[in-house]
Amino acid sequence: MNNQKTPTVLLLTPNCQFHSFGFTARDYYHDLKEDEAKKWWFFDKFKMILHHSKVNYILQWLIILLTK
Repeated sequence: MNNQKTPTVLLLTPNCQFHSFGFTARDYYHDLKEDEAKKWWFFDKFKMILHHSKVNYILQWLIILLTK
C-alpha cells in the first residue's frame, strides 16, 4: 500500500502558465533536459512559507500570473 503525501511542487511553463502540481509536476520537470528546464518555473517545498505574512505579496503576484 502506497500512501505517500502529494509533494508541494508547482510547475509553470516558461510563459508562467500553470502546468501541473504534485508528483506530475515533479516528474515532468525532472524529465526535462537541463537547458530546457532552466526556462520553466519550478517551485518546491513551499508549503511552510505560506504561513508567513510576507508571503501575501508573493501569493498575489502568483495569482495574477496564473489568471492571465
